[in-house]
Amino acid sequence: MYQTDTEYSGGDTYSTSAPISDTKDIALYQTIRYGNFLYNIPLANGNYNVTLKFAEIYWNAAGKRIFNVNMNGQQVIGNLDIFAQIGKNAAYDVTIPVSVTNGMLKIAFTSIVDNAEVNAIEITQQGGLTCIYSAPTVSITPASQNIMSGGSDTYTISVTNNDRGAACTSTTFSLMPSDTNWTNFNASIASPSSVTLAAGSSGTSILTVAAKAAQPSGSDSTTVTATASGAVGHYTAGESNAVKTTIGTTAIVTFALNAGGGQYTDTAGNVYQADMDYSYGSIASTSAGISGTTDPTLYQSLRYGNFYYNIPLANGNYYVTLKFAEIYWTAAGKRIFTVSMNGQQVISNLDIFAQVSKNAAYDVTIPVSVTNGMLNIAFTPVLDNAIVSAIEIAQPQPQPPSSTSFFVNAGGGQYTDTGGNIYKADTDYSGGATYTTTASIAGTSDMTLYQSLRYANFDGNFSYNIPIANGNYNVTLKFAEIYWTAAGKRIFNVSMQGQQVIRNLYVFAKVGTNTAYDVTTPVIVTNGMLNIAFTSVADNAVVSAIEVQ
Repeated sequence: MYQTDTEYSGGDTYSTSAPISDTKDIALYQTIRYGNFLYNIPLANGNYNVTLKFAEIYWNAAGKRIFNVNMNGQQVIGNLDIFAQIGKNAAYDVTIPVSVTNGMLKIAFTSIVDNAEVNAIEITQQGGLTCIYSAPTVSITPASQNIMSGGSDTYTISVTNNDRGAACTSTTFSLMPSDTNWTNFNASIASPSSVTLAAGSSGTSILTVAAKAAQPSGSDSTTVTATASGAVGHYTAGESNAVKTTIGTTAIVTFALNAGGGQYTDTAGNVYQADMDYSYGSIASTSAGISGTTDPTLYQSLRYGNFYYNIPLANGNYYVTLKFAEIYWTAAGKRIFTVSMNGQQVISNLDIFAQVSKNAAYDVTIPVSVTNGMLNIAFTPVLDNAIVSAIEIAQPQPQPPSSTSFFVNAGGGQYTDTGGNIYKADTDYSGGATYTTTASIAGTSDMTLYQSLRYANFDGNFSYNIPIANGNYNVTLKFAEIYWTAAGKRIFNVSMQGQQVIRNLYVFAKVGTNTAYDVTTPVIVTNGMLNIAFTSVADNAVVSAIEVQ
């Protein structure tokens, strides 16, 4: 759940109702804070991944908005031009690892050209380890023994969990006797009745088996075998620990190298060149398995020391993914280093083990602009040696211009909005009636669209059947509560292509009366027709306008 904008100092807000491409969470990118501003976010000390979500929702050309971002006094993004990266109204995410040591994360946005901006901030704590289970070593002494009728005997059960790491929730072992002759017998387990183990520890339990005084076969004794079943949990670093940046647009890998290793083709078909274009440093490798990746070979070799790469590249914008794995140290605080690109520090005080432990893949993706035909990546030690396992450089591809497929002003006449989009007079509907107001509508520069609506009457339902070419679309439904002045008076559902996409919508509860409220939903059309059905729950379902593109 994203909180309402908070913890900021300075700046102002702006919003759009335009759909945002390359995301399923369009609403996050339709509002921004802009200017010179900062966020002071109280956080427990520790390591975090901070994802900054951006979209250029105002400018229509590159070079109009350029800005920097600092975290805790360190520049983490330099000269960002969102439009130059992916164009207008498209999601663009950057994830940065950061350590909090004083209970506060400070994120400062500094304008260079026009205003800095951010659409949303997401912070997740690193080191979220996955609990898995593996079979322990179990020994039972004696394995089986003969018990006389009316007698009893005991078994010592020893359990060792050889997995290392933090303890999972302990599992209780089931201690059971198995009778080879008698149909049944009495059994009791002496204290302790279960084995409670942390990873890497051992424990014992005593199983006492008592034979019945009489048994049907006439035999005076029976052989009883004791068994134990269960598992002890341990933690392992999962793929979720790797830093992953949502690029937000199509990007093609233009250059890749396997640092410290030979040529390698990854599972996606990208060819990593043998280590090249470096200055200084040494190489090391391991044969150990690497978790969190389908390409362990890339992480089994590395270049280490104080070194840099000078990579010839055509001028332009790129995504540079640095691939890391700690293949030597077995504790945090042993290796710490920084990384700069073209003279700008992009990673500060990185401790790979603290992020994902040993022999686990850890990737960081950084946007960078090349202006002089060369990308310089410098690795500088803070403690021990800096390292890198592989470098991947991808160039974003231009987004095709979006084409408007359908606009309709529900309950109203033809209207051209401030963006130049022409909304048809109400058409392609089935059922319902219309209603209008002359009241001003807040939260929009196109009040006309929200001053009319189609509403459900009689049977409580209405729909639109819109002829449209097959394909993937974003459908924006525009709402405003222009009648009721309290929550709970109007509640309704919306379905598209037979699937419910909005449930129990209270427009008033969202934004109050006479205020624009838009919801955008992705939909796939496969039969040449888009069906949008509005179903009343309390009072009448409504819609003010529909945009499909």
